Amino acid sequence: KLLTENPKIMRNFMELWPDMEELVYKMCNDKNDPIRQSTIIRSKNPLREFKRMAGPIGKKLQKQINEGKLKISPKKYGKFRSVVDKFKLDRKRYNGLNLTNIGNPNKNTIEFRMANGTLNPEVVKQNVYLYASIIKLSRNLVQKERYKTEELKQFRRTDITEDEKAKAFVDLLFDNEEDKKIFIDRYESVKGAKIFRNADKKGFASNK
Repeated sequence: KLLTENPKIMRNFMELWPDMEELVYKMCNDKNDPIRQSTIIRSKNPLREFKRMAGPIGKKLQKQINEGKLKISPKKYGKFRSVVDKFKLDRKRYNGLNLTNIGNPNKNTIEFRMANGTLNPEVVKQNVYLYASIIKLSRNLVQKERYKTEELKQFRRTDITEDEKAKAFVDLLFDNEEDKKIFIDRYESVKGAKIFRNADKKGFASNK
């Protein structure tokens, strides 16, 4: 709720998410465990009830930001809630970033739901740390003056390779080299997986 109860933190998070999203999908599972196909790819089997269980929203979100339509309201996120509805970012909640509870007085939370299921407690712990670090970054950018200015500048560049972007991402999130290595190793092991090819057509923001 730290994220959803502070409009400035929420805005930072939503503006950063299109840049982060594809990397999060490539870092949210254990090494050599690419994200499941049904997460992103729509099923061609009409008999299947669920077609895409946790799809990206980066492309839609980036469009809102570029067009100046992203609105964050401090009063139960009423304006933001209307934008979420309009652009169907939360349709049936089947997105990697589930926003359906924003503005709900009983919950007012978001859900990260792109990771594969696992019984490995270390993987679960590392995933929680990844998501929490993204929220912590969004908070620190509000509460700390000039927080990681150079790292943020490097991360937001669009003229670098994806490998350079991944390094910039972990530099922005983590200070400990061991933590950085965990997520870079995850990324390196799955970045070439078939499911991530033509990523912009699957909903990830282009050139990010």
